[in-house]
Amino acid sequence: MGTGGDQGVRAGAADDDPAAVFGAAYRLLAPQVRGYARRQVPDDLAEDVVAETFLVVWRRWDDVPADPAQLRPWVFGVARHKILRVREQQQRAVRSVVSVAAAEPARAPAPDPADTLAAADRARRLLAHLPPAEAEAMALTVWAGLSPREAAEVLGCSVTALSSRLSRARARLAAVLAGDDDRGRRDR
Repeated sequence: MGTGGDQGVRAGAADDDPAAVFGAAYRLLAPQVRGYARRQVPDDLAEDVVAETFLVVWRRWDDVPADPAQLRPWVFGVARHKILRVREQQQRAVRSVVSVAAAEPARAPAPDPADTLAAADRARRLLAHLPPAEAEAMALTVWAGLSPREAAEVLGCSVTALSSRLSRARARLAAVLAGDDDRGRRDR
């Protein structure tokens, strides 16, 4: 695995109590998964993603890779699927709200809540400028800290394809950020 100290989480798993080995994996990976989730979904849903991810890990413990180098990408793959599910649920909720709002008479527009969002929300907004494949590549490597090999494994693509996605994403984000800087200078 990519970070120090995570070697051997499942080492000797045959001799160890599965609950103890799972506990060690949870203590090591939950903070990383939590950080990844917080950059993908609102904070109030990030803990749900972490809990659901490790529920799947526990239930499928026999399927979890014994090799420590494969454990982290496997867990992040589960987290990615949970995040995608949360996003789908959010989109359904937005569609429901939009359909109800369309049925009501027009009112004055509500203030933009994006003005009050924290840094994690800014990261989500920046990722929204990217195509989904590039956004996932950035989120897994930059914010979740996975190596390109690990991220490629999670996304089911080659390291070369992942590197291309990252390169395109960086170029797009640089353009978006340059546009923000230009607007800030004009506003002064």
